[in-house]
Amino acid sequence: MGLLGGQAKAMVVTSSRKEAVRYKLAFDKYVSEHGYAGIRAMVAFSGEVEFNAADPDSTAFMDQKFTEHNMNPDLKGREMRKAFNTDDYQVMLVANKFQTGFDQPKLCAMYVDKKLAGVECADALA
Repeated sequence: MGLLGGQAKAMVVTSSRKEAVRYKLAFDKYVSEHGYAGIRAMVAFSGEVEFNAADPDSTAFMDQKFTEHNMNPDLKGREMRKAFNTDDYQVMLVANKFQTGFDQPKLCAMYVDKKLAGVECADALA
């Protein structure tokens, strides 16, 4: 069984909320283009994300507001921790959320795409 087969879960810790949005859009596109079934990601970040002209490669994202709610339409009102514990989602893409105090026994991998140091590093990896 592969890394994401069965009940296994993975988390990707991104460097910012904008990068979490980019990861989610790219992940969904890749899964769709390759016809993968049963692999879905949710994205977790606080607030609202908007791109501006100063952001690299942001033309496609201009004049859009990204939130957890509109990027995770299949949550259907469920709390993220509970939804991630189901077979509905296998990957959680996060920006400064769920890195500490998140106890998910099915989590078998954490990919960190940001610099971690000091207490933040110890907390995230614990």
